[in-house]
Amino acid sequence: MFVKNTTSSDITRTLNFVGTSYWSSGYEGAGAFVGTPDNTNKSRISKITWENVYQYTSSSRGFAALGNVEIPARKTVAVLLYTSSYLI
Repeated sequence: MFVKNTTSSDITRTLNFVGTSYWSSGYEGAGAFVGTPDNTNKSRISKITWENVYQYTSSSRGFAALGNVEIPARKTVAVLLYTSSYLI
């Protein structure tokens, strides 16, 4: 999802999420990431910097968690939640 900060100050928001995943061999799990572009003009974006705001590595099936997302002034960030599948 994309989140836009229309104010002249940086803001921090809390992202709450739930999911199912499983971690056993080091390749599974879940994570939440925030991608910040290097330019506010979408035609001039040359890179996106990704920050991991949450990481799940547990052999438990389900989880509920939160992560803080900092959104720079007058920028739009991409928020991505990834979970590896857990099939019963």
